[in-house]
Amino acid sequence: MGIPMEAFGAEVVPLARWEIYNLKTEGYSHLFEDELSRGNYQTCISQAQFDRIIHKLRLGKQPGPLPPGVHTEAQADGGRAQRGDTLLDAELVFSKLLQHEERALRYASDREWDIRNGANLKDETFARFRSELLWLRDLFDSYDNDHSGHLGQVEARRLLKHLGLQPYSPHASPLVNRMLEEADVDGNEEVDFGEFLDLLVATRNRMMVRRKRKLAAIWAELGTLDSHGCLPIEHVVGALAAGGLLKTRLDYSLAQKVLDEAVDIRSILVEADSTMALKMGGTNGFGEKGSTLNEINFEPYCVIFQRVYERLAILEGERIMQVAASLGFSVDELTDVQAAFDASDEDCSGDLSKGELYKVLTPLVVRPSDTALLDEIMTKIDTNSDEVVDIREFLQLLRLIAKQGGGGLNMRIRPFTMREDVPIDKQQEFLRFFPISDHYILALDDKSLTEMLCNFLSIKPDQNLKQVSWRPLNNLRQLKVYAIEVASKAKNKKCR
Repeated sequence: MGIPMEAFGAEVVPLARWEIYNLKTEGYSHLFEDELSRGNYQTCISQAQFDRIIHKLRLGKQPGPLPPGVHTEAQADGGRAQRGDTLLDAELVFSKLLQHEERALRYASDREWDIRNGANLKDETFARFRSELLWLRDLFDSYDNDHSGHLGQVEARRLLKHLGLQPYSPHASPLVNRMLEEADVDGNEEVDFGEFLDLLVATRNRMMVRRKRKLAAIWAELGTLDSHGCLPIEHVVGALAAGGLLKTRLDYSLAQKVLDEAVDIRSILVEADSTMALKMGGTNGFGEKGSTLNEINFEPYCVIFQRVYERLAILEGERIMQVAASLGFSVDELTDVQAAFDASDEDCSGDLSKGELYKVLTPLVVRPSDTALLDEIMTKIDTNSDEVVDIREFLQLLRLIAKQGGGGLNMRIRPFTMREDVPIDKQQEFLRFFPISDHYILALDDKSLTEMLCNFLSIKPDQNLKQVSWRPLNNLRQLKVYAIEVASKAKNKKCR
C-alpha cells in the first residue's frame, strides 16, 4: 500500500529534512566557527560572512527559489528570527545552508536528467555514471568546440588522455581504435556523449585489470585492515599513497578532497560489489554483512584508486599543456608528441629510456639528430641524472633539437581535404545548397565538381581543412554545416 502524495509532502519530507539537518550540522559547524573567530560577535555572524560560507561551498550560483527551511527554535523565536535579518546564529546558519544545499542538489538532479534524456543514455549507463555525470559532461563539452554534442576521434582521444587513460599506449590503443570505428556508423569520425561513456568504461576497465595484481599485493601488506579484511574509510588516503598514487602533499590534499566531495562511496560500492559478493561467501561491497559505508574491501579500493588517479591526471595534464604552450607547441603538435611518447613507453612508466627515445624520434622529427647530439641534449635536460626523460623533458628536448637544426615535427594527425576525403555524392549534396540546377551538377566531371564547390567555399581542393585559420573543419558534418552557412549568407546578400 502506497502513501498519498499530500501525506508524503506534509509528513515524510519535513522529517527527512530534519534528519538531514542533524547529520549536516557537524559538517557546517567548523565553517561557522571559523567565521565566528573572524567576526565581532560571540554567537552570531554577519550576512557577509554567511555569503562567504556560501561561496566556499559553491552553493550560490544555482537558479530557482530556496526550498522551505527546517523549523528550528531560532525560527520559532520571533526576536531571534528578526535579528537574523542582519546577524545569524548557528541554528539559522545551519538551516539556511541546508536550504541552499537542497536547492543545489535539485538543480544538479535536474541537470543529470536533462543530460540523460538529451544523450538518450541507457538506464544502466545513467546509474553507473550518475555520481560523476555532471563533471564528465562538462569535460566533454569543453572539448566540443563547435557545440555539436559530438567529439571527433582526435578530440575523444585527447579527452581520454586528459583523464589519464592512455589511449595511445600499446595496450589500450587497439581497444580505443576498435571502439571508435564501431561507433562511427555514419563515417563522420565522431562520437556522441553516450558513445564516449561506453569508451570510458572499456578503457577504465582495461587500466584497472592491468593494475589489479599490483594493488592486490599492496592491499595484502596494509597494516590498517580490520579483522574482516576491510579498510576503514579514514585510512583510504594512506592506502592510496601505499599504492604509489600520492607523491606530494598537494596529491594528498587533493585525494582527501576528492574523497570528501567528488567520490560517491555508495555508487562505487554498487559498481564494485556484484561479483565480489558471490566470491566472498555473502560479503558485499562494504565487507562483511552488516558493515557500513565506513569501511571498504579490495574491489571498491580499486575503483576509488582509479577515480582519484583520473582527477590527479587532469591536473597533471593541465600542467603539461602549460609547459607545451610556453615552448610554442600547438594543441595538435602536443597531441602528436603525446601519442608518439605513449606508444613508445611500453611499460607505461611515464618515462622513456635512451633506447625508447631514439626509437620515437625517428618517425616524429623531420630530421632526427645524430646520437652524439642527442646525448648532449639529454644531458642538459636530465637534471636529476636518472637517464630517462618524462613528457616535460621530452618537449624540451624536441625544442632543443629544432633550435640546433634537427627540424620540426612530422604531423601525425591525418589531414582532411576535399579531394581525398569528401565522396563525390557528398560534394554534389553540398553544391545543391547553392542556386545551381541538379541537372548541371550531375553533368560535372569529378575534377570540375570539386573545384566549383571549393570556389564557393573559399577553400582549396588539397587544403587541410582541419587547419583552416578562420574555422577548422574536421569531418563531413562540420563541412556540411559550413556549406549551408555559406550558401545562406550568399542568398541573403543577393536578396538585399
